[in-house]
Amino acid sequence: MQVPEKYFPSPLEEKNRYLHHISDAGSDGHIRHINIALSPARPFLTPDSKCLDYGCGPKPVLKDLLTETGIQCDSYDPYFFPQLPDTGSYDHIFCLETAEHFFDPHKECKRLNALLKPGGHITFMTEWYKRAEDMKDWYYKRDQTHVIFFHPLTWDYIGQTFGWRTVYSDHQRVIIFEKIDKP
Repeated sequence: MQVPEKYFPSPLEEKNRYLHHISDAGSDGHIRHINIALSPARPFLTPDSKCLDYGCGPKPVLKDLLTETGIQCDSYDPYFFPQLPDTGSYDHIFCLETAEHFFDPHKECKRLNALLKPGGHITFMTEWYKRAEDMKDWYYKRDQTHVIFFHPLTWDYIGQTFGWRTVYSDHQRVIIFEKIDKP
């Protein structure tokens, strides 16, 4: 389910909202939140994994956490780290609390697919909805920068479209795909 384009925030509104998150970045609560996705992703990481935090925001906390364990992680964010790396570069891409901001999810997933090596993994974390009628009072949709919302069937479609196989799902917030197609 996607918000109509006429309600999308402007780039300035979007950046200001993300800057608001700085006060929480790196706090114990923020790190616990990141670990909701990082913990199930760890079995898919090796010391020589090359990772990307796609949509890291103004402070790349995930990069710091992975670097502490010896894993290389690059950061990308259209406002704060806008240099997008070469295609086919990454063993693991993290897209944590980012997909709900995608104005064009097909375009973004296509870009992610190009950045991911065959056999690589991609971890998404965003809240899912189960029934349209539940959205009426859902807090997650109140953030003006959240413009798309994911249903379990949406993830099935994304996996089929891009040649990604689900290797982990908590069926609420985190899904990990493996890229099974050949270059």
